[in-house]
Amino acid sequence: MAEVAGILVSPFLQVFFERMAAGEFVGFFQGRKLNEGLLQKLKISLLSVNALLEDAEEKQLTKPAVKAWLNELKDAMYDAEDVLHEIATEALQRKLDAEFQTTASKLLSPISTFFSRFVKEIEPKIKFLLDKLEYLAKQKDVLGLKELEENR
Repeated sequence: MAEVAGILVSPFLQVFFERMAAGEFVGFFQGRKLNEGLLQKLKISLLSVNALLEDAEEKQLTKPAVKAWLNELKDAMYDAEDVLHEIATEALQRKLDAEFQTTASKLLSPISTFFSRFVKEIEPKIKFLLDKLEYLAKQKDVLGLKELEENR
């Protein structure tokens, strides 16, 4: 059971960071209103809780609170995956829409309006995730979790 959290979290982080570095994903945010800093903060928060993961996996067998913490972390990872999927889907949709547009006026008006709506929907989700991950990271002292040398 200790390996379950590692299986669900670590590969996700690898995929998450690979997707964030992909050209389409990066290009989607260049010149857009979506705050790129939020995605960087999300990345850093994920790395912070991941640094505690190995210790938490070991301690969950003897500490129910740590097991609950790992469950909360998994939920946050699933939420992060959902947000990432929404962003990737939107990026692909915008790319496809742009390929089929023939004039700049057609391209700018409908897409920028839709993108503004998308930003208003996705930013609160990212902020909620950040709050949750920051809260989980702050619980390390209460739970006695340590960053193990292998994670540094």
